[in-house]
Amino acid sequence: MVRLQKIKSAYRGLLHSRYVKYYRARCELLPLCLQKLEGFSHFQDPDEYLLVSEAEKLYQKSELITLLELTDGLTRVFYLIPGDFSSEDIEPEFELYFRVRSEEGLRALLGVIHRGKVGGKRFKHRSVLSFLAGFVFSFLVSALAEKAGFWIQMAMLLILTGLIYLILDCPFSLLYFRGVEVTGKRGRKGVEGRQRETGEN
Repeated sequence: MVRLQKIKSAYRGLLHSRYVKYYRARCELLPLCLQKLEGFSHFQDPDEYLLVSEAEKLYQKSELITLLELTDGLTRVFYLIPGDFSSEDIEPEFELYFRVRSEEGLRALLGVIHRGKVGGKRFKHRSVLSFLAGFVFSFLVSALAEKAGFWIQMAMLLILTGLIYLILDCPFSLLYFRGVEVTGKRGRKGVEGRQRETGEN
């Protein structure tokens, strides 16, 4: 009975998944970047509770939310925008898309972002780093376990692969257990489309 309830819960999560785009940009002069987004409300250095509570309101209404972060290295300004936001005037350091299956997952994701755990070169090149680390570990296991049996080698490879995933892909690997996963780029729609139609910058 418990297993059936878990299956139903997972099925509902797949049906009601929402997407969050994290769009982070660095501005040398933050006020100039803010001027380019005068039509949108923002939160300057908000606490985690405020950011989460505002995002939860959009989560119920919009299939895709853009969490835009602007920073000059000292101050952080966040925007919560329905749809897939992008701007030619504000070039992102990186942008990531997440499939979020529940409000609990949304809270976990925003908490990680608010604490500054997503960012840097490691996340820009996460796929390449994971491949290189996996290749190196596989080579070492093969070299050290030549005399070991086939199943022992397979077990070692599986254990090391799991450790690589948990360590290199953290916090994404931990978020996965909260119903959040990194996903491919969604079709551009929402804010960007409305800007083209209205001629806004």
